[in-house]
Amino acid sequence: HQVKEAELVNQALLSAASQFTGKDAVNTFIQEVLTARERQTIGRRLAIARLILEGNTYYEIREKLHISPNTFRNIRQWVGEELPAYNNVVINNNLKKLENDEKRSRKISKRVDPLSFAALKQRYPMHFLLFNLADELLAPKENNHGHKLNKSK
Repeated sequence: HQVKEAELVNQALLSAASQFTGKDAVNTFIQEVLTARERQTIGRRLAIARLILEGNTYYEIREKLHISPNTFRNIRQWVGEELPAYNNVVINNNLKKLENDEKRSRKISKRVDPLSFAALKQRYPMHFLLFNLADELLAPKENNHGHKLNKSK
């Protein structure tokens, strides 16, 4: 019964769409056939699908469009089933994000064991002011070319 209903609905939609011709046919169809609420719903779904294809996470999309986890899951599933290249796009975007994250993490200072003396000095710099000043004064200096200068000469 549901299959026949789906076929009937698809035929009605295709019949209505075929009545519009010209370069603005799609725009005319959208404006004259769909209600404002339907345009909003379809537009949101397509915007979410585009963001998913670009490799955005649920949290990134939620900040932009305020969606629920179920909406994200349903649209991601729809995109995965309907667009065969979806998985390739997601994998490529995830690889790019991983590369960018690695580059960012290299720029961030080295990770320090949180229970070490160095971590305490980082966390409470004013408590270890004298130690930090001594470290700066005793650390080897570098010239403009990145070479360490030797103070003993």
